[in-house]
Amino acid sequence: MPTVLITGTSSGIGLAACTLFAEKGWHVLAGSRNPDASLYKGKSIEPVRLDVNDPGNVEAFFSEYEKHKTPLDCVVNNAGWGISLPFEDTKRKEVAEMFQTNVFGLMEVTRHACRIMRHQKRGVIISVASIAGLVGSALYPIYVSTKFAVEGFSESLAHEMREMGVMVKLVEPGRVQTKFFDRAYAPIELNRVSEPYKHLAERKLAQHLKGVAHYSTAEQVAKVIFEAATDGKKLLRYPVGANALEDIAQKKLLTDQEFFEKVHEKFVG
Repeated sequence: MPTVLITGTSSGIGLAACTLFAEKGWHVLAGSRNPDASLYKGKSIEPVRLDVNDPGNVEAFFSEYEKHKTPLDCVVNNAGWGISLPFEDTKRKEVAEMFQTNVFGLMEVTRHACRIMRHQKRGVIISVASIAGLVGSALYPIYVSTKFAVEGFSESLAHEMREMGVMVKLVEPGRVQTKFFDRAYAPIELNRVSEPYKHLAERKLAQHLKGVAHYSTAEQVAKVIFEAATDGKKLLRYPVGANALEDIAQKKLLTDQEFFEKVHEKFVG
């Protein structure tokens, strides 16, 4: 039975991925800060405490795992969060915390996974990035920055690890129907938007409410994660959803400036 470690599994994409991998016959290590067995459906799902923001906890988890000498076939870096605020309205503490979870925590988990998989001479490391790692967006400057970082890190790491027999891959969802978007557009965050940016926030919220029915589901993203884990291909990027595919296609067809202006018109007006 192959083994996968998935971070950020208490809801959304992470939870859906746990369910799918278990259905496909995998042993799933479901990592979260506060493991709750009642969340998961599947006898092969093992809830584990894995707080990507706690390097000591991450190191202890992998040290214990290695004692059992069980192969680690796949790691899915899914833990992450974001808020929808203009840069000026985002607190320094929030910037640091977002980078800690979305980038530094991801790197810490990946560092240990690389060591294990390098010795195995096989394995797949998948990071759930976002179309936001390829396309800038107003009201998401910090979240977008973290995803750009994940894109650059993963692409560079893929060059280092391929000759070791380890595939590094990116799954890039567009907009997804998860609690992440509910939190990002929560009234408490919108109420923090200062006056010069109010019109942007109102426009963004209206677009979100209008389009949410057409967003990808967490289950659809999970299917692509499983595909990336099992297809044996040397693909780096796996976009998910019509809006992600559309943005990627337009970015290839248009000049940088043309694409920037198109995005600006769409989201800012």
